[in-house]
Amino acid sequence: MNKKRKIDFLRILALLFVVFGVLYFYLYLFSPASIPGLLLLGIPNRQENILIIGSDVLFDAETKSFKEDGFGNSDTLIFASVNPFKKKINIISIPRDTWVNIRNYGSKKINAAYLIGGPNFTETTIADNFGIHSSGYVSLHLNVISEIVDAIGGVKIYVDKDMYYKDRRGGVFINLKEGEQVLNGEEAANFLRYRLDALGDVARIRRQQRFLKTLVNQMINPKNITVIPKLLPIIVHHTKTNLPPGRLVKLLNLTRTLDVADVNFYTLPGNFGETENGISIWQVNTAEANALFEEIL
Repeated sequence: MNKKRKIDFLRILALLFVVFGVLYFYLYLFSPASIPGLLLLGIPNRQENILIIGSDVLFDAETKSFKEDGFGNSDTLIFASVNPFKKKINIISIPRDTWVNIRNYGSKKINAAYLIGGPNFTETTIADNFGIHSSGYVSLHLNVISEIVDAIGGVKIYVDKDMYYKDRRGGVFINLKEGEQVLNGEEAANFLRYRLDALGDVARIRRQQRFLKTLVNQMINPKNITVIPKLLPIIVHHTKTNLPPGRLVKLLNLTRTLDVADVNFYTLPGNFGETENGISIWQVNTAEANALFEEIL
């Protein structure tokens, strides 16, 4: 009798295990945000601080084509703190005109660090000036956004103003109209490039943050799960990183578990200013910046 009860118990346990496995697999594929952080597999097992460096492609006037090799000034700097247990990502945008001390070069805009020494030197410059350290960097070209947007069928977003800009020498032509619309890859890249705003780079950062929220929301939509395999080669082709492939995959996998509300955006606190030579800069409010770092990093 006891032996029969034991067999029945094992059968029930096996059935529950199968049911739980099927349910977990279904949720993991189609609704990972509903799984508690401690039960998720294939995500980072510690908090990660990642420096994301965006650079625009350079236009070669002789060949009339874009090239991605070499370093120019960084166009976008983002310090992202990823907490897998709370399923939160805190993103701090650092304006490209932020006035900092660059080791051995004196006071300059922070975007010059990338031109001087690439991503590693940019990490060093941020650590020197703000005391915050990244566990790795991801350096990417704007083309990656363009190709991702095309892969998911465009991004629906409200263009906040008419945007027109032409630079034959730089190979840039922007012509977007105000209003809600679905942007293709090239239009999305131009939406992020545009910087003829009264508030300069700060307005562009707000536009970028709004775009990233929209893009993340569309990428984590279950209907786009079949697109994910297409995105990986695009990301690999257009990015450089010192993160091991396994960690990078886990970070990408974590984004599937998030809602837009789980991603918080901030801008490095500061004010507009000018140097003695009349150069427009972003002057950091050190006290407010330190308070922000302490709160979210």
